[in-house]
Amino acid sequence: MYNIDVYSDTCGYRELINEFGRDKIEKRLELLLDILNDFINKFNYKDKVIINELSLIHTLFDYFTDISRLKSFHHIETVNEVKILAYESYWFLRRKPLQQLENDDEILYVNEQFILTKIIKFLTDEKDKENLLLHEEKMQFFKDTLFYYLKYRNLSPQAIEFFLTSFIAGGKYYQVLREYL
Repeated sequence: MYNIDVYSDTCGYRELINEFGRDKIEKRLELLLDILNDFINKFNYKDKVIINELSLIHTLFDYFTDISRLKSFHHIETVNEVKILAYESYWFLRRKPLQQLENDDEILYVNEQFILTKIIKFLTDEKDKENLLLHEEKMQFFKDTLFYYLKYRNLSPQAIEFFLTSFIAGGKYYQVLREYL
């Protein structure tokens, strides 16, 4: 468990803790830490990359701040999973909680690589491989292009949300098109 009060007192996060609840925020932090540690282990980055927990906590609070604003502005109780991933990705790319322990070109864009794997998992997880929008070669092109944008383009949460929604819509269009061919 993490002592979030320290950060709420110094950075004005007390209202977010009251709005979302300490338990929900701490569970999200623990989930992110687990996912990040799995990523580090999967790519054998254990001695090359660390998680800056302070940066991760600020990432999380920035995300919850935006979600709070969205819910208030749109008068909604819940936010869809595309928006959740888009805003979380944006703040992750902005705060960069994964940090290099050594100078190594392979891990220079480790935060972008993490977000890429998270997005690809979201877009392809639990879907029938036969019904994927793209064939493997085209999927690799999509991954390479997305990784390029994550590394070199200034992305807003809305831009990330747009390309996630576009990919999903394209997949649904492809399924409907297949029925008529």
